[in-house]
Amino acid sequence: MKSRLQTPELAASARVPRVTVWYEDLAAALRANLLCEELIRTGALPKQFETEFWRFDFLSNAAQARAAREMAVRSELMIISAQRQNSFSYEVEMGVNMWMQTNRKRTYALAVLLSGNEVESVYSRVLLAQWWHRARQQNIAMYCDLPEWRRYSTNLSQFMLPRAEWQSRSRLKAAYA
Repeated sequence: MKSRLQTPELAASARVPRVTVWYEDLAAALRANLLCEELIRTGALPKQFETEFWRFDFLSNAAQARAAREMAVRSELMIISAQRQNSFSYEVEMGVNMWMQTNRKRTYALAVLLSGNEVESVYSRVLLAQWWHRARQQNIAMYCDLPEWRRYSTNLSQFMLPRAEWQSRSRLKAAYA
């Protein structure tokens, strides 16, 4: 006799969501943490979830970059948080690209948090456009907190937990503005 505890449906419903945060510095990590708190407050993310933080400079080490990518692949939400827009290294770019190309059985979301009110770096502008295009192709929700990118941004809570309903983006902006 098969136990009800071993059914795939129950195992999937009991699974704790994972969030991977790649960040530039402490201030950027705190902004990512505030985003998670706002998603919890709105019901888009449960109170219990696993979080993994990786600082950008750790990703320059091949072994650590591989470990960070492997952990990110298992995450439903990936947050890239930077203070300086030109701080996206090659390793960050490649890591996000690999994360986006992973076969997906569940829904996923990418949040990009940058300081400032506009994209000042040409490299960052091109990179954000590439990520947005790939996200659309892969059916990945993407959120960017810069005003010029908000019109392209997706409501993250629709993809995190379907039972939750998103309140408004203005609350999210106010949480870490």
